[in-house]
Amino acid sequence: MTAIKWKRTEKSITSLATTVGSLVPRYVIILLCTLAYYVGRAIFDTFSIPDGLIRPAENPFHGFSGMKRTLNYSIVLSIHVLKSFSLDPIGSSHEYGYDCIPEISGNDWRLCIPAGLLLLLLVIIVQCLRKGVESTVMLIVALSWMATLFPVSGLVKVGTFVADRIVVASSVVLAVFGARFLVHFILGNQTSTSPQNSKSRSRPLTVGIRSSLVAAGIVFMGYRVMHRSGEWMTSPDLLESSLKACPRSAKSNLEISKIYSGLYPEKLDMELAKTYIEKAEEIDPEYCDIHWQWAQLLFKQQRYLEFEGRLTKAVTCPFTTGGAYPLFEQYWGMVTQDPNHGAAAVKRRAEYVTIIQAAVAEAKDDEERNLKK
Repeated sequence: MTAIKWKRTEKSITSLATTVGSLVPRYVIILLCTLAYYVGRAIFDTFSIPDGLIRPAENPFHGFSGMKRTLNYSIVLSIHVLKSFSLDPIGSSHEYGYDCIPEISGNDWRLCIPAGLLLLLLVIIVQCLRKGVESTVMLIVALSWMATLFPVSGLVKVGTFVADRIVVASSVVLAVFGARFLVHFILGNQTSTSPQNSKSRSRPLTVGIRSSLVAAGIVFMGYRVMHRSGEWMTSPDLLESSLKACPRSAKSNLEISKIYSGLYPEKLDMELAKTYIEKAEEIDPEYCDIHWQWAQLLFKQQRYLEFEGRLTKAVTCPFTTGGAYPLFEQYWGMVTQDPNHGAAAVKRRAEYVTIIQAAVAEAKDDEERNLKK
């Protein structure tokens, strides 16, 4: 807003001061709206998502604090900055969960990435200040777009870990300033009528070569977009691409196990589904959604005693109890009526009910402790 209005003037420090002064009422409105938003969140205690709601499978860094949180989120923020400029250090995935990006420990070489980006930023700031007011204002405009990456900075606890959608706003920097660079790259100072710039004007052959290079780059970027859009068209393709980027993502391994266990009849492969769910459990044993998928696999394989144990664990998982509990009631309602094995089934059911009751009591105790904090 400030830059657009100032660009219509003679672009001096005096005109910049005048422009800022004329926009003070708008600044005040924006600041008041922002303040009202954050005061409201503070009053309703909604600054951060509760720790128990976000699990490592979705955001492995959510519960970190202090320097550990700072270092790990410096990597997350750096990844988003690079993605904003079409540089993807980890690949495209619809889920970046547990063990996709291992946490920072000790003198990790990956800390060179945020350090390098910070150094680059400092160099750019110095250069813009040296060039004058216009370059400095344009830098502020670019940084204002990059500030939209605030949710993944780690300053507040949010559910988002790494997500391509977060960089939509910050990629405006590449779109706007990248386009300006490409025009200058192709034409040089060809649009200038100043005699001193005549030597820097590009020749027709040079313009043609450079235009061809830019066109090739645009075609390549278009192919990337088309290919990625195609992967989003079906769940199997999307999950397979996610596992290429994050082979140790517990959630992606779980989801693709569902694909091969019958969600898509033409892809039914029980052994492959078992392989993926075993890997998901090996990566993150605390990811309780796994038990619900195990229960369904075991039931289809008629391994009923193992199924009962997994179904019970699925009932105690708050994220799968909605589907698991009705099946628990239906299953035991049938097997306890069996004239030959009903008595043994009643005993097993009683044992599992005791386990469920203990888990519910423990969950209530945890909730009460959290409320007291």
